[in-house]
Amino acid sequence: MDTRPWGDSGLSTASIGFGTWPIGGTAVKEGYGGVDDQEAIAAIRHAIDLGVTCFDTAPAYGLGRAERVLAEALGPRRQEVIVVTKCGIPYSEEEGKFGRNATHDHIIASVEESLRHLRSDYIDVLLIHWPDVNTPAEETMRALNGLREAGKIRHAGVSNFSNEQLADCLQYGPIVCNQVGYNLFDRRREAETFPFCRERGVGIMAYGPLAHGLLTGTFTRETTFGAQDWRASGKAFGLPIFERDNFIKNVAVADGLKAFAEERGHTLPQLALAWVLRESAVSVALVGARKADEIATALPAASWHLSDDDVAAIERLMGGAAGNE
Repeated sequence: MDTRPWGDSGLSTASIGFGTWPIGGTAVKEGYGGVDDQEAIAAIRHAIDLGVTCFDTAPAYGLGRAERVLAEALGPRRQEVIVVTKCGIPYSEEEGKFGRNATHDHIIASVEESLRHLRSDYIDVLLIHWPDVNTPAEETMRALNGLREAGKIRHAGVSNFSNEQLADCLQYGPIVCNQVGYNLFDRRREAETFPFCRERGVGIMAYGPLAHGLLTGTFTRETTFGAQDWRASGKAFGLPIFERDNFIKNVAVADGLKAFAEERGHTLPQLALAWVLRESAVSVALVGARKADEIATALPAASWHLSDDDVAAIERLMGGAAGNE
């Protein structure tokens, strides 16, 4: 795999990373469904053997489960990889949902808990998981800067931040990346976020490049989602691409893309990833995986460089998509 820089930070990783959200399981409703921990551990170890260097997790993924599974999988190979985790969205048992808290004290406490889960004395990159509009950026950055100076984190970043929110943070210290959703069905960040980050030397971590399952090639028009699967809401981060009528149209689009990829000796997930990686602002594309084959079969995308004709043909196929604007 090719290696890409994270903006001007000096940090670089393989262009395809391992996302652990699916590994979190069903500790809370936001999960993906049942997970076998031993399968997940084997998947992570196999990914390292294949050259994956970036592993993205969060305390919110299964309320710490994903961090703990990742720690078990890494073991003595911890220093071979870049571990990214997050903070700032504590789970309320009483309310049954995640909140927003990027205050100084909460960030410090969250990091200490993540370090215990990860069995590590440092985190490579710590992200603010979602913006907390009630906490000044100066306070949030004071915590991140202090953790970096103490050696508990190597780099600080953000996730799902607007340009204005990111600019506010940059007044008080370095930010190496903004992790945002990006795939063929979700291009909301292309026009503004990517140029802004490129100009300021901030890398983009792209999550959801397989459109949260739509671009895996495994869905049919009969596919349904259980109550414990967040996609049952019909929406993916505000886009109604899983609402029933839209979903049926989008599965048809995915089938067309799958045929296009197969004609060129590739799979649909490889096409989806190659399309995301054609964007130079993207430092790493995260593949959420629970099994070894899910990450192994994705990696050839890193060497598939789409031609202008390929991109144009993909755009024509995407003309039938629904709920993606």
